[in-house]
Amino acid sequence: MKKLLTCLLSLSSASVALAQSERADFNGFFAQAHALYADIGDIKSTGGASAVVGYRFLDHHSIDLDVSRFESESITFTPFFLGYKYNQALSQNWNGYLGFGAGIMDQQLESYYRGGDTTSVFAFDVGASYNLNKHVALNFNAKSFGAQESDITTKGNIALFRIGLEIR
Repeated sequence: MKKLLTCLLSLSSASVALAQSERADFNGFFAQAHALYADIGDIKSTGGASAVVGYRFLDHHSIDLDVSRFESESITFTPFFLGYKYNQALSQNWNGYLGFGAGIMDQQLESYYRGGDTTSVFAFDVGASYNLNKHVALNFNAKSFGAQESDITTKGNIALFRIGLEIR
């Protein structure tokens, strides 16, 4: 009986160690789709959508292309970013990340006869994801970026708060 208990205890310890060694890290392509809330500073806050495609490598690093779209007070904002993120597994199911990116933001005014204006943008973002399974995660993200002055808007900061799904 003592040998059986020792054997069962050894097996359970080995399976716990194996489960703890299975990390939330992964390498490869991913895609994300988000619903977002945009805080546009002096302009009325609004909702919108975003999509991200990227590649994760060396367990912790990823590069991505991020596009969002939201509209407020007759202005449509469409920022495009090329970004980098440092990813860290926080537990078997949770990942966290910090990142930055640079890109452009297209601004279209409904009645603007020239078609709008484009400004450069630089962003910082922080986020977390919860793995629902090996290929799908629930993603939470906050991105803050400064927009340069344009013909349509003044210089200011924009914050995006996003929730969505990630497919790997």
